[in-house]
Amino acid sequence: MFYTDSPSNFLRMGDIVEGYVSAVPEIKEPIKNSFIDYKVTVELPKLLVIITPCCSIGDKKVSVVPLEEVRKRKSLFEVPYLRADMTNINRIMEPEKSLSSENWKKLKPDEKIAIQNRPIEYAFEPLFVYAEHDKLPKYTVRLRGGDKIKSGYYMIDFRKASRMKCDCIISPENENAFTDEIQEKLLDSRKLELSIDTREELRKKIAYYYRRVPKEDKVD
Repeated sequence: MFYTDSPSNFLRMGDIVEGYVSAVPEIKEPIKNSFIDYKVTVELPKLLVIITPCCSIGDKKVSVVPLEEVRKRKSLFEVPYLRADMTNINRIMEPEKSLSSENWKKLKPDEKIAIQNRPIEYAFEPLFVYAEHDKLPKYTVRLRGGDKIKSGYYMIDFRKASRMKCDCIISPENENAFTDEIQEKLLDSRKLELSIDTREELRKKIAYYYRRVPKEDKVD
């Protein structure tokens, strides 16, 4: 089960929420002594996901990332393993399963063997896909060749996370501040909560994303 049928009485990591703001600052170069033009793009996405660990949600701040339609990465629908179940992207997979049929056919036999000999690990590291649900509107995906399909899969990209401050983001452990009114507002902002198993998948993949070691830092 991807989502829980018994949501918590407080916000959790992985929750799909609404009513929160996402801000992206943009600069042309690092700002030093002289003033450099910059801009901040502020958006109110229809849906966002909380990626702050459960135990750290509080102190009036939380990290969120927009929940987007998977068609923004339309090429994912060309991968048979993902086309069958887009949430497969959330778990480790054999490396050949991350390729489209077309790309796999283009490879030479020795290239295919080399790919198959790679370790089983995560692919599409910055992405985590949310399963279809009645509360998530379906959309149309136009595939290569003109075919159209309906999909209700959504995704988050860890690279798009931003911090947000909100007076209602209070830990339930702070009994004096976590009033019934605050709790009601928070729960009203939540659309869906992940099951325990799915939240663990999210933790594992985001941990993998941040703990990857670049080649130049690896010690033989």
